[in-house]
Amino acid sequence: SEFTDNGNKLAVRTPYTPRPYDHALSNTLHSVMVTNRGLQTSCNGNSQQNRVTPDWPDTVTKEIPVEAIYLFDPDRNEWFSPTHHPLNDFGAKNECEFGVDGTALFRMTRGSVSTELTVFVPPQDPTGVYLLTVRNNGDRLRKMRIAPYFQIALAFMPERSGPLQIRQDKALGALYFENPRNMFRSGWAFASMSLPAERMETKRGRFFGTGRGVAHPYFVEKGTPDVTQL
Repeated sequence: SEFTDNGNKLAVRTPYTPRPYDHALSNTLHSVMVTNRGLQTSCNGNSQQNRVTPDWPDTVTKEIPVEAIYLFDPDRNEWFSPTHHPLNDFGAKNECEFGVDGTALFRMTRGSVSTELTVFVPPQDPTGVYLLTVRNNGDRLRKMRIAPYFQIALAFMPERSGPLQIRQDKALGALYFENPRNMFRSGWAFASMSLPAERMETKRGRFFGTGRGVAHPYFVEKGTPDVTQL
């Protein structure tokens, strides 16, 4: 790693560091945490009482992403992600830059595909923004399926959140979540994309599929949920 831009940026050229580099992006209300290996966690109002997505437990040595962005080429059966997690792909080149301006920039290159993901928290808005650019550097057209994933907790830990109230706005392409048992902060959280969403899934089992982990979800590969999961 090295400081660049007169010390205003920290460039980490590899995800394979002994421990992850953490970088916090926040305003007075909302925070997003990333590492040089990928997206980590988000919170709103309080990082303990109202985690939008859960953090890694201190007792777990394996980093299991609760936020991720997947890219899948169904014609070539190829997987990509703009960050090292969740694929942990040794064939991809990953690097990132953490800025004092409250941004995190992730770059990935694998074969003829390259991506740039910029993450930031607007100064006045209680939300995290993820701007993804995908480039096809080859001479053949590609069709890419894009799927963001967020494990919504709205509690201290997901096992304490209980069933969430969920509603979908197809016109806005948004999913809304509320935890009526959260006494610290009430109201709806949301996730949405600027691209039209063909399908949405709110159950993790149906998203990841039977016998699969976080690296290659059934929903992303097949374009439909695993209906064998309840």
